[in-house]
Parts: sequence; structure tokens; C-alpha cells
Amino acid sequence: TDGLSTVDIIRKDLKYAADTNRNYLFAVSSVKSTVEELGLYEQNKKGKFLLQLIELMDAEKENPLDGYFVLCFSNKSFKHLIAAFRKGRHNELNAEDLETELIKGDKSYGGLKISGKRDAWPGLGQDKGFEFALYQLGQPISRKQVLPFITDWFSSKT
Repeated sequence: TDGLSTVDIIRKDLKYAADTNRNYLFAVSSVKSTVEELGLYEQNKKGKFLLQLIELMDAEKENPLDGYFVLCFSNKSFKHLIAAFRKGRHNELNAEDLETELIKGDKSYGGLKISGKRDAWPGLGQDKGFEFALYQLGQPISRKQVLPFITDWFSSKT
């Protein structure tokens, strides 16, 4: 992680976007760190990481983000996608619905099909009005495929 904070790592390759009707604002980031390196499986580090995600989502008080997605490197045959959803304002945004869309695997971006499944979330999946989820996505998916996929998913909600 080159001595950078978790927030610095997440912000390195961050793109903001909105659905086609501009009802939802979200961000997608790609990091070269694994979920283990980000501390997702260590209770004290995970809590700090989730609080930092919430802070990033709330950074713009007038336009808080509805979703934040972090694509992580993995040494396995898949990549991880960490997802944070704001609850309350848009209850139709949830981990199960995104998983349903990933399991379908019927969308392609840049010539690559997006498919995946939900992975076990290490611990509490909801906190302070947010829902968190972890997904496995097939390789060689990058932010260039995840960003339009998430945009289309949000657009289907409006």
C-alpha cells in the first residue's frame, strides 16, 4: 500500500458517475490492494475502513453519494467488489438486487461479460444507515467494465 492511507488508495483511481436520469450519484474506484490488505477481515481495521467509506459518501453535503464501489485486486480467479449502499433515501438499492444482476451475467462492456456472485461479508453488513456487501467478479474485469455496469444498474431503478 506504499505508505498511503486507505482513503488515499481508494481515491487514486476514482470516478464519479450518475444514472441516466441523474437520480443516483455514485463512485467507482479500482485499487491494486486486496480486501485483506485493506483490512476487511480484521475487526479493528474493518470498522475504520467502513467509516472512511461513509465519510467519502458524505463528503459532498449537498450531493451525498448513493453508492460507493471499490474494485479490489485478488490473487484468485476473481476480483472483489466492495459495495456500500445508502439506505433510507433509496431503499430499492440493496445487495441482493445487485447480486441478481451479477448472476444473470448477460451484460458485456468492452467485450467482457460482467458476472459474479455475493461473497461472505466479514461481520456486520449494515451500519449507520448504510448496507455493505462483498462480491466476487470474474477476471479480467476492470473499472472500465464495472462503471458502465453500475451505471446501467442504477438507471434500471428509475
